[in-house]
Amino acid sequence: MKRFYLLTVALAIVTSALCINPSSKLSPRARTLLMKRPHSAVSLMSKSDETVSTFISFAPGTDISTLVTSYGGTVRNVYPSLGLATATLPIDALNAIATVVGITRIELSSPLSCRMNNARVKSNTHVVIDGCPPLPHPYRGKGVLVGVVDQEFQVNHIAFWSSDRSRYRVKRFLNQNTGRLYADSASIIAAKSDIRSMESGHATHVTGIAAGADRSLDYYGIAGDADLVLVGTTGEDADLTDGATYIMNYADSVGRPCVVNISMGGSLGSHDGTDASSRILSSLVKSGRFVVAAASNSGDVKAHAALTFPENDSSLGTFIELSGYYAFYYGNMTAVDVWGDVGKDYEISFIIYDKSKSDTVFSTPWYSASRDTTITFEFDSTYSRWSGIDVDGTMAMGVSLDNNRPNVYLEYYENDLPSNCYPGICVRSRNCTVHMWTLEYMSEFSNHSLSHKGWVDGDGDYSIGTGVATGKEVISVGSYASSSNGSSSVNHISDFSSRGPLIDGTLKPEITAPGEVIVSAIPDSRSLSYYQEYSTKIDGTKYYYGSMQGTSMSSPYATGVIATWLQAKPDLTRSEVLGIFAETSLRDQYTGSNLPDNTWGYGKIDAWHGILKILNISLEGVENPQSDNLSDEVVVYTDPTSSMLNVAFLAGSDDVAATVIDMGGRTLLTTTLGDILPGTETSIPLTSLTAGVYLLRLTTSSSTTTVKFVIK
Repeated sequence: MKRFYLLTVALAIVTSALCINPSSKLSPRARTLLMKRPHSAVSLMSKSDETVSTFISFAPGTDISTLVTSYGGTVRNVYPSLGLATATLPIDALNAIATVVGITRIELSSPLSCRMNNARVKSNTHVVIDGCPPLPHPYRGKGVLVGVVDQEFQVNHIAFWSSDRSRYRVKRFLNQNTGRLYADSASIIAAKSDIRSMESGHATHVTGIAAGADRSLDYYGIAGDADLVLVGTTGEDADLTDGATYIMNYADSVGRPCVVNISMGGSLGSHDGTDASSRILSSLVKSGRFVVAAASNSGDVKAHAALTFPENDSSLGTFIELSGYYAFYYGNMTAVDVWGDVGKDYEISFIIYDKSKSDTVFSTPWYSASRDTTITFEFDSTYSRWSGIDVDGTMAMGVSLDNNRPNVYLEYYENDLPSNCYPGICVRSRNCTVHMWTLEYMSEFSNHSLSHKGWVDGDGDYSIGTGVATGKEVISVGSYASSSNGSSSVNHISDFSSRGPLIDGTLKPEITAPGEVIVSAIPDSRSLSYYQEYSTKIDGTKYYYGSMQGTSMSSPYATGVIATWLQAKPDLTRSEVLGIFAETSLRDQYTGSNLPDNTWGYGKIDAWHGILKILNISLEGVENPQSDNLSDEVVVYTDPTSSMLNVAFLAGSDDVAATVIDMGGRTLLTTTLGDILPGTETSIPLTSLTAGVYLLRLTTSSSTTTVKFVIK
């Protein structure tokens, strides 16, 4: 962008006396909240007009509980090694608490949003669940705790009982929405759900993928023998960390390995793993303890923009475009979070540009991102030659003590704005890169076809969800399509799957798993219906299953797989799991061989080769259930419990016939399978065959596929 011709009209800017001191301890979002009160709704900053959920950083020796209580607040959890606490504070006491010696930072909690049959075959999970040779027995997470922090649980769903329905597997249910803990089966079942009004049943679906055990239909999950600890959360990242901490503490109390799934995340934040939520979740990870998170669904959303500046002073900018229902729901508002390089300053200005006149209608002055300052602005076109414009907002800035990066937080409302006028952010600097993110479900960045004038378009880069998946020790999971009915072509990365790295270069995601058209448990009280929906009736009660897609689904898939691995090795560490990913993950023409990368991580999770690696079992002399000689569209495996040969068709075929041949070439049995639909799994009886190596020949009207299999 060559130059900005700025015309400031009807500009009202207030510098906050609260925040002009460079030593201010309140984060930019906290200062934005205080600047808005009592003139406008609290909106994104807090769900209450009186209190707010926070992370508090404190110096060693500070009696944080006594201090917070003295100001009318409540400490929920303390992490002494991190110098962090989660607490509920009166909003009107924030400024006073920030002045206390020993308090180094107060950061507002951020609202986060929620983000199996073919899938089991695609990642070689079926043979682990069924205990196919050379495994000594099935691995379904027995002795392991699977924790889920999420929203919209139907905790009495049949999927959360054991497969024979003799044992209810939910050991604890903490409902953060009501503050109530349920600690026995009867009270948990009677509670039924975490909230009364459920839209999709997100948490129910997620838990069913990780550990659903109901086999009345073919939509059971991975770790069906694992016990469950469920936390119905408010969605605030401080509450998410509290929920994960509760689950890990319970696991410690009963001496069980544990993996916690969090399929929630946000787009605002530093995206470098230094935020309070990311650090707390990372601190929970140790031997036998894992946190697994959805990478997020912003890969195809222009929620990120990067402005890179050369050595000489220059200016660049991007426009903000409201989009979607949520922007309207919150009053045509959105927010933008801007982060610079460590130790390097930049200047920023909010503008409104009239494309039809190639003129700047409104601009704030330039502000240094490194100076603790909070401003409000308002443009009312009543007093100008531009009609139909009414925009107001707040912008707070300062250097984050967590990472030494200058940070600007902007929140604004488009009360009235003609279609030819674009709000935007202009930045000027030298020799640095500035990253910015907007609320992914409410707005995007755009250059509005003005890239030739220096305006930058948005993209889906650096889109790993903040607050959870950005944790350095958290395993973040991307999504690929295991079904051809999703938004992406089968076997390809999902269009929506968020990409890394973090802005400090940290690899993200670490792994991918099936995440499209995954059928799992859903509540009977949800308001949404699904184009793939099924039900089963057990003891007079109807239970439902439906399909969803997103990294919210791929994350619990990986969670369930890791639970089966923890059954095999309860003291498994994160570094060991990364080594397993590196050695055993599926790589194909879609992932490419140059892995790990920031789309696929180490590749597609492979439950079978992973557990063989853990158990130190060699496949020498044993045929791989999904070996290289198989077609991409067919998977064959034996079921030792029923003397059946199972054949899964990933794509449809016409007029299929199956022939079993011994290694001497003799035909032992022939059967006609007919026309096969995609996703069909059929079984061929093997009762007449003895132990040995055999060939299965599948013929269609146009092709022949031969598969080797072993009977032990």
